[in-house]
Amino acid sequence: MSTGHKSTPDRSSEDFGLRHRLLAWRVLSLLNLTQRSATPAYRRATGLSDGEWRIVYQVGIHAPVSLVQLAALLRRDKSQVSRTVGGLVTRGVLARLSRRALLDLSSRGRNLFSRILRLAEARNRTLIQGLSDVQLKRLRSMMARLQGQARRLIAASQLQACSTVESRQALVAARLTDRAGLLETDVKPRDRLILPDFINLLNLLRSSSTAVFRRATGMPEFEWQIVSQVGEHGILTLIELVSNMERDNSQVGRAVKRLVRQGHLLAYQIGRARHIRLVITPSGRRIYERAARLALARNARLVRDLSREEERILFAILDRLTDNAADLLSRPRTRGS
Repeated sequence: MSTGHKSTPDRSSEDFGLRHRLLAWRVLSLLNLTQRSATPAYRRATGLSDGEWRIVYQVGIHAPVSLVQLAALLRRDKSQVSRTVGGLVTRGVLARLSRRALLDLSSRGRNLFSRILRLAEARNRTLIQGLSDVQLKRLRSMMARLQGQARRLIAASQLQACSTVESRQALVAARLTDRAGLLETDVKPRDRLILPDFINLLNLLRSSSTAVFRRATGMPEFEWQIVSQVGEHGILTLIELVSNMERDNSQVGRAVKRLVRQGHLLAYQIGRARHIRLVITPSGRRIYERAARLALARNARLVRDLSREEERILFAILDRLTDNAADLLSRPRTRGS
């Protein structure tokens, strides 16, 4: 990555402010924030690595489940998931079923899943603090309508929606989450895990948007998301970027190097440390602006069934959930929390 350059490109006078205006951006920010506190909490509760406890949780919710379905739910490469699954099978946490090589939990795995679920329920109680049952019911209703509109966006671009690995994975994940959600119709508002609805909405949106944005930007989903993050903030450190994305450090680092080579980002070493500051270039800003206009148009279609008052309520609830997620992150780290 290049270093030592003093000047930085001027920002465009057009400030989109996507992180405040896009529902999907706000939801993604909430999920990324909860993930930052989840990773160490579940590791302490189970003794499993980040990838391992996530697999145990997904198998516990969706079993019997295939490797392809797991990779879709985790948004990871199938080979990467396969290696982790193999280790969990060897250690007796997962069991392979004879038919179609489907996966289920072993007795040991069910014990670990119970610990994960108890912790998820405890974290959920913190997330929904300050929200009434009426607000939670209203949120559930609005999310169902938003998911319905997201499915209509898929139908409107069906040919494009199935043309990439990322979009197919997102659609598989959404269908699995839908199926699991059907089992929760009688759950009381305060006992229902709140994050799966948001995850499902994002998966539905991704299944229709990946190819659309790729056509508009000429980039894979992960790369234009990085360009959008840097374009939105103007200047971003690599550490901040990794925190904002939902992939591991190495994946973000490799994508950033490609974008620097392509001339869409500039990277500067900060002082003598190994920290990197990222700045968008004019070509990167053009990509960001194309993506921003498309994102705002799609957002308008997504929320068009909500009234202005419902939009206000939805964003207020998201603010509360985000504040509570920040509280989870700031709490002292104790075993089982």
